[in-house]
Amino acid sequence: MLSETQKKQYTEYLLFRSFYTGFEPHESVLDVLPKVNSIKIAEEIIKSKLDCLASPAILLSSGMDSASILPYVSKQTKAFTILHEGDRFSEVEIAKEYCLKYKIEHEVIMINSSDYLSSINALMKNKKMPLSPAEPIFYLASKHIASQGYTEIITGGGADTKQGGFARFRGDCSVDEIIKKYEKKYLKASKILKESVNPDYVFENYLKQVEGKLVVNSRKILAEIGVERFAFDNAISFGGCAHVAPYSEFLFEFDEERNLSEPKYMISNLFEHNYGMLPPKKIGMQKPPDALRFFLPKTQIFKSIDFRKLNFPQVFLIYSLDLWHHQEVCNEF
Repeated sequence: MLSETQKKQYTEYLLFRSFYTGFEPHESVLDVLPKVNSIKIAEEIIKSKLDCLASPAILLSSGMDSASILPYVSKQTKAFTILHEGDRFSEVEIAKEYCLKYKIEHEVIMINSSDYLSSINALMKNKKMPLSPAEPIFYLASKHIASQGYTEIITGGGADTKQGGFARFRGDCSVDEIIKKYEKKYLKASKILKESVNPDYVFENYLKQVEGKLVVNSRKILAEIGVERFAFDNAISFGGCAHVAPYSEFLFEFDEERNLSEPKYMISNLFEHNYGMLPPKKIGMQKPPDALRFFLPKTQIFKSIDFRKLNFPQVFLIYSLDLWHHQEVCNEF
């Protein structure tokens, strides 16, 4: 039997990859962060966040989020790109081209499935909740980078949640509509857990009036909760470095309608401004391809699940929650 708190937290985690109950935001970032409506001002803020760093590295992918920050790092900054053993797709060559353009030293960090899986328990204990699939990757990268003497890691974190990404979760939607969008991307708890709750109470804290109708304030909920909440900071700091995310330090005043068809168009404009071309097609962060091929849950909180119908990030959520609950039952946390 799950407690009422567990039912809520486990439902929340499967829906947007973190606990909400017990971890509610204390203030709205929309009220705190500076609003930016031009590339020039964004450049000034990014530079101000990077100029004071002592010994920085940057995690660089082929995507525009981290690449658009690269032109503003110091020449002493080293860039690292993650590659998984057995990957069928590599971002390395594109990342190398970015570094050649700005004369930044570059290195590839190889991640294997064994190290990925063995890091999960310690990361969960530090975070006090199950993980998102990217956290073991960021942790292992941070540990490697710290071993070379770097003290800060710059990432493109915040670009999706605060600057117009995750277009599928944006727009004026009812509570039921937005929940269905999250369930389609991640997991519907009532189909996975034997005991769950209706998560509408989370979204009802983020309602606004539009033309006489109550809809979810998608910009606010993504900026405050997102789907990677705590993940970057937890993994990178636990690996030994401080996390520096310039895109989490301000808010582009983007047009919501335009952003639905051109996600993160302000960042895209910044990338084009620096590279003279449109950014490459977005590729999600790669995960160890075979890490959970033979996974079956060890706890009894789950319904019968056909894992063949799930993708790796979805299986990971169940795997991490299964480990978390097992550790809680055994009082190992």
